[in-house]
Amino acid sequence: MASEKRWTQIVRDGATIVISILLAFGIDASWERFQARRDALDSLERVVAEVGQARTEMAGGEAFQERLLVATELLVDVVLELEPGSIVTVPDSLLLGVLGWQVVEVSTNNVASFVASESFELLGDVELRKAIGRWIPSLEDQRDDQLNLRRLKDEQIHPVLRRSSDIAGAQLTLNAMMLEGAHSAGGGVTEIFVTDELVALLVRASFQEALDRRQRDAIDQLADEIQTRARAVLRRD
Repeated sequence: MASEKRWTQIVRDGATIVISILLAFGIDASWERFQARRDALDSLERVVAEVGQARTEMAGGEAFQERLLVATELLVDVVLELEPGSIVTVPDSLLLGVLGWQVVEVSTNNVASFVASESFELLGDVELRKAIGRWIPSLEDQRDDQLNLRRLKDEQIHPVLRRSSDIAGAQLTLNAMMLEGAHSAGGGVTEIFVTDELVALLVRASFQEALDRRQRDAIDQLADEIQTRARAVLRRD
């Protein structure tokens, strides 16, 4: 009888130990899940701040970029009305679109770190994960297209203009505009010798400028989606 009681006590003690160990593991696991969730939300807050800062920086250069686009479109309208071999005198402001350029460079460090981390998969909002995942590729695509547009202007349009036109005055106007702000006025006029090559290049530049506008709009919409969905998650959690 005493032996039976002793074995019963041993079983009870063993069960108590096992239960204690399981509880400890459970508490540790719960804490780790809580901490992982907390880390994910902290990272998400940094992503929201970084995306917001990017929107601010891009909006700051939007007026300048829009002026370049409008100038290029107006110049295209002028040259399309002329026969090859014509000489036309235009305000320097119409040359700003082909002489100027802008490349967007914003920080993506927090987004990149978050996407590469285990915390990223803890986001329950699948659409938010998809939106954040598209952020850096969208910016990279825009930057690549802007660099291609810059090369088009520097390596093809500028040499064609310089061969038959004096664009030095227009370049000075552009430099002053960049220093003084997107709305500065002034400048003289420049004579342009119209050729088929020049017209084709200007039309191509105008198309790429318009593409850049659509990309900027799409990126802004993506940023808005990221911020809206992320804030909903942060409020809920």
